[in-house]
Amino acid sequence: MAAFNFPNSPSVNDTHTENSVTFKWNGTIWNRVGVAGAQGATGAAGAQGAQGAQGHQGVQGAANATTINSNTNNYLITGTGTANTIQGEANLTFDGDILRIKDASNDGALSQVIKLGNDSSGAGTGSQINLGVANGNESTSACINGFLDSAGGTSFAIKTAGTYANQGTVAERARIDSSGRLLIGATSVDPLWGVSASLAVEGTTGNASAINISRNSNDGSPPYLTFGKSRGTSIGSDTVVQSGDTLGTIAFVGADGTDKENSGALIAAEVDGTPGSNDMPGRLVFKTTADGASSSTERLRIDSSGNIGIGTASPTARFDVRRSDADGLIAEFHTSTGYGIDIGSSQSVAYISSGSSQDFIFKSNAGSGQTERLRIKSDGTVQTNGAADIKIADGNLVRGTAGHGIDFSANSHATGMTSELFDSYEEGTWTPTVFSTSAGTFTYLSQHGVYTKIGNWVFCTGIVQATVGGTESGLIRIGELPFNSVNLSGIYAQVLITDYGNWDSYTGHLGGYVEKGDNHIVLLHINEGVSSTVATSDWGTNTYVYFSFSYRI
Repeated sequence: MAAFNFPNSPSVNDTHTENSVTFKWNGTIWNRVGVAGAQGATGAAGAQGAQGAQGHQGVQGAANATTINSNTNNYLITGTGTANTIQGEANLTFDGDILRIKDASNDGALSQVIKLGNDSSGAGTGSQINLGVANGNESTSACINGFLDSAGGTSFAIKTAGTYANQGTVAERARIDSSGRLLIGATSVDPLWGVSASLAVEGTTGNASAINISRNSNDGSPPYLTFGKSRGTSIGSDTVVQSGDTLGTIAFVGADGTDKENSGALIAAEVDGTPGSNDMPGRLVFKTTADGASSSTERLRIDSSGNIGIGTASPTARFDVRRSDADGLIAEFHTSTGYGIDIGSSQSVAYISSGSSQDFIFKSNAGSGQTERLRIKSDGTVQTNGAADIKIADGNLVRGTAGHGIDFSANSHATGMTSELFDSYEEGTWTPTVFSTSAGTFTYLSQHGVYTKIGNWVFCTGIVQATVGGTESGLIRIGELPFNSVNLSGIYAQVLITDYGNWDSYTGHLGGYVEKGDNHIVLLHINEGVSSTVATSDWGTNTYVYFSFSYRI
């Protein structure tokens, strides 16, 4: 290496050149000064740029300031007196298209490339970025600011001007408060139903108080509003829920003059059974708040099996309606004019009733459309459509009130007709007896009778066999008919004696008639048009009579 001879007692920044090498004294040592490189090749000529806007006049620089000249625009950068630090002009104008500020460290960490500060500490103070449109005075059309809120926390707000003409006058549109809540249209949370939500929208018009969710896609898929619930305690948890847990609630809340804590109605989705993997049974519950109450009461639910319950939390049918009290209407189906059907019950009866002066009509469809089959008229008359029989597949047709029956008034009738109502039918047995109008004791060997009553006529058959004893006087009668005969002058029912025997005495043929207004038969001896009553003494031992007759009652 070549030796160099340096001068003694050099001053700072003195230079010394020897053997084509230059050194510079920094006050301590001599530092070699590098040699300039060779001239690079000249680049291709660029296109002519557009004329730049006139820049602001820079302020007078301080002593030792460095001025950067660019055509007619002066931009001033001044030294602050601190090493490696420069201070920009108070109002810096950038006339280019893009201002890029980049952290060159490229270490993957978050960097602070712009930091705005404010030494004030009162509520509402902070820093702001204004965004404007150059309309002559560069008024603010939007701004973003961070500030101290009244609760002592930090909030972030976005403000805009309502119109281009109103630039410079901005209003807050949204903020994220110190609790991380996004507020749109309000600067603080107004709790609803006791909830201070993470997203709150509040306004004084329909548009300002609305949320729209739209989806634009070439398919049948919709937009979504989705509620989720787990029993976990951390973000992203999938801990299984349990039967009865509420998965989501939509509450409808109104101000009551004090607050907005109470709901007027709500819809809740609840777990309706035991969940499992890919198995989530659910039900929907609808509640309303009664007048004078502060909490909602369940009115309707749709359970996991699809049953709908009104007045019951355990519906057992597709549509199950119940009342909590014993009496009252259960359902009303009416037109606006009041015509329709009521369904109700009391402790003793259940009923279906029509509107005023309305008929009930029952229809069925045999495959060609609805056809009326039965009608209950408003006056209580029941009629069919005239084309079909009334058939009772099982059981009886029971008349509830005496004196009513089947009316045949639609048929033609005789001149002397007094009634066309078939109002009675009965059949049974009776026990015929033999007695004397005066004296005689009868011992029975056989007593049997049957009857059928149709309307006001009774048809009887029977047998009586007995032995007479004791004093025998008076006339023979057969008694204990099931009904008394009609008491009309000249009305006697003839009795046909089909067989008889063991008489002590009789003349001709044995016959008889039913005594009018009474319940016994008068026996007669009939001989060639001459009849006479039968004496008790004519009856013998084991005397019998078979008889058949009909009579009016």
